[in-house]
Amino acid sequence: MKRIRTGIPGFDNLIEGGFISPGVYMVSGAPGAGKTTFGMHFLMEGVRSGERCLYMTLTEDPKNIIGAQYRFFPDLIEAVKEKDLLFADVNEVHQRKVREEISLPDRTLMMDVKPISGRDVISLIQGYVEDLGITRIVVDSLALIGFSSSVGESSHEALQKGMFVRILKELDLTVLLISEMLDPDRYSIEHYIVHGIVLLHHFLRNDKMMRALQIIKMRGTKHDDNLHPLAITPNGLSVGDSILKY
Repeated sequence: MKRIRTGIPGFDNLIEGGFISPGVYMVSGAPGAGKTTFGMHFLMEGVRSGERCLYMTLTEDPKNIIGAQYRFFPDLIEAVKEKDLLFADVNEVHQRKVREEISLPDRTLMMDVKPISGRDVISLIQGYVEDLGITRIVVDSLALIGFSSSVGESSHEALQKGMFVRILKELDLTVLLISEMLDPDRYSIEHYIVHGIVLLHHFLRNDKMMRALQIIKMRGTKHDDNLHPLAITPNGLSVGDSILKY
């Protein structure tokens, strides 16, 4: 059984050394909880291990992500220049396709475009894997792939999500899905079928905002589900050994 490290200090030892690879994992949390930085740790650790990695963004311009993450990862720019770390602007790819279909000028931005489908995202991933040998991927964010993750989702939406994750599992790579999760007691179909879930908390305690990490599940791995202190340091995220309480 192969395990790959995330490179996050204090986290890998909570999951017996790293994620089982290949596999599909999810990091969830509220905005500002540290999800993007978690994903960047995961990819940069792959780059340092000689892997080629991909960040798929459905929201933010890759330049903005690089600009925000460079402070934590000084070798990020070099990894991008050497094409060891690639960024796929999925929204731009989708907009370009729609523009071509309706003959709009290049770079025209449209607000009423339907979300990109899970099928199209899978197609993009397969292309990167086959053409460039990608082994680690971050998908940011799952909520924008055209199926809702809210309570009361239709059976068709649930089926789409299930097939999306199932197809990802069949690819020989390790995928980290980023998702928004404002209510830790509210789950959707994808939470049940991924191999592991990491929840990043950001809450108020004693008039002070606290950060914590919790491993909700991790198949094939001995772990606890306690809250561990999470810090954002000059070098990115760091997970403490102690256990927190709400």
